[in-house]
Amino acid sequence: MSGIMNPLVTSILALTLLSQGAPQQPPLIPGAQGGTIAGLQASLDALGLNAGTVTGVVNLQTLTAAGSYVTQFPVTKHQPLATAAAQSVKRLPPFSSTASGSAIGAVETWLRAWRLYAGPLHARGTPELQTAVSRFQQAVGLPATGVLSGLTLATMAHLAAVRVVYRRRWRYSAAAGDTITALAFATGLSLQRLESANPAHGTWLWTGQAIHWTPVVPANPSPSKSTAPSPAAVPSSATYSNLNPVAALVIVNPSAGVARSLLTAEARTRGLHALPDVALSGEWVLNHPGLAVTLAHAGNEVDTIGYSGTNLNRLPVWGVRQELGWAIKVFSSQLGQTPEFLLTPRQPSAAVQSTAAAAALATITPGVDAPAGASTRQLLSLLLGHNRAIVVTTGGAIKWPQLFASLAARRFVFLNLGQIWAGQP
Repeated sequence: MSGIMNPLVTSILALTLLSQGAPQQPPLIPGAQGGTIAGLQASLDALGLNAGTVTGVVNLQTLTAAGSYVTQFPVTKHQPLATAAAQSVKRLPPFSSTASGSAIGAVETWLRAWRLYAGPLHARGTPELQTAVSRFQQAVGLPATGVLSGLTLATMAHLAAVRVVYRRRWRYSAAAGDTITALAFATGLSLQRLESANPAHGTWLWTGQAIHWTPVVPANPSPSKSTAPSPAAVPSSATYSNLNPVAALVIVNPSAGVARSLLTAEARTRGLHALPDVALSGEWVLNHPGLAVTLAHAGNEVDTIGYSGTNLNRLPVWGVRQELGWAIKVFSSQLGQTPEFLLTPRQPSAAVQSTAAAAALATITPGVDAPAGASTRQLLSLLLGHNRAIVVTTGGAIKWPQLFASLAARRFVFLNLGQIWAGQP
């Protein structure tokens, strides 16, 4: 027996070992299929590894290209192969206008399928191909430079996979960066049709949102009811792709009256997506256990500021440890859950950060403090004017129904601290 393994056998062994620890790694065996496979094939083609036509079905060429990828690029077993390959494409330097090779051949094929390119398929850059790249960029919202950058190529590969997913009518969930406009372009559907099938936010999407290719008709349609989704329609753990305007609103230790007004307005407002956070001290929870439970059950993410609400930066390490330990015990006994996020003062001290980490609390700082006694109009302006920021208020002068109605009319979406934390680089 030869001492040199067959390259394909080596590739398959590498893929098998790699996939053992990777999350959500589809099986790379002949015949396996799905949107993730289509994305992997498209990324491998974009890298010049020649996985062949993007079909979403694993074949021998897919395995060979994937094996070449894991031997040429740094990949860990804890990252899905399709994700790693897509990131590798995005990191590619810009191609020259006269570049050639199988990656350029894939670009020609994809642009021809989208009727942006009518030239020959000779895998070589030309002025005609450069014009087609510019048209693609313009169609999907990228700067129309005509330069085939890593970002452009990654977007092209992703949408080529989306086209296959649509044609096979596989389920699809929005990826980071997706817009209805780009998905309509990829699939050839009209923007109006795709918007009507996914009416929640017009052209904006959140990552993980299930995309419907055709309008979904309810089993028992009732024209008297609003078609706006309930707050539960936005997953509490989702990170957002291109949703706008979005911001987090954190109401810190509100009075009991403010908390009740907030709950009443949340229950009555239609068209409101997700809910504000409340950041409570342990003492607040002890004094208002019923309200704290109701806030959590209503869908508000309940965070903490410590036990007494004092500025944690002013305390020694043992004091911070005591504040956080007591707060966690109160949350656990009264709410049946422990807080995940600690809303800290600006620039939390090293003691606060290390103690919070030891207590499994993620520290997060506010971005904008609403003035004391801020009016409804002032808070509305802060939320709309500080995209993806964390706006903090006590809510004392806020007319919640008026605020929520104004936000819903503008398709505003509340982020929670968990979503902002997940979306941080």
